[in-house]
Amino acid sequence: GLKPHFIIIMATETKNRYIEAVGRRKTAIARVRSTPSTKTTFVVNDNAVLLRLHDKYHHWNAPGGHVDTNEDLNEAAKREVLEEVGLEVELVPPHGWIKEDTDFNQDLVPPHFINRHRINDVHEHSACVFFAVSKSRDINPQSEEDKLSQSPCVWVTLPELEEMHKNDTRLRYDTYRYAKAALLQIGNRN
Repeated sequence: GLKPHFIIIMATETKNRYIEAVGRRKTAIARVRSTPSTKTTFVVNDNAVLLRLHDKYHHWNAPGGHVDTNEDLNEAAKREVLEEVGLEVELVPPHGWIKEDTDFNQDLVPPHFINRHRINDVHEHSACVFFAVSKSRDINPQSEEDKLSQSPCVWVTLPELEEMHKNDTRLRYDTYRYAKAALLQIGNRN
């Protein structure tokens, strides 16, 4: 019988992503895979969630990006929010989660959702979706890139989010459902 041949090539962008080609001779199907290498953080303040218009893809989302070397997912989630919008946040765990650190192990706040999504025909991300609270709504990007991009940001309540979902094609369904879940879980907690 025929056995598939696997070729693994390390991607230059990050060691966590690789291209797996399967096939015989010159016919192969290429597919990009990734480990959880990105994160998105939906920030809530006083019954409103923060949405940011992505400057490259022109759709509404929450602050987020790639995990840097030597940082864990929680550190990366907080860093991206601080860099992109200038807010210091506290991550909110899923209902029922209890932090139980030991001398050997430090529990990290788990994401509320984990997804895999296509960026383009040959690039995919696996993303961890976190919820957080902020004591402020003052948007003040910290990184030079985010200062220059001047990506629009809006704080929206649940009724405003529902209206955006009906009328703004830049609000994708997954962003809508994650933002709604953050509002329903956190609400006026802060």
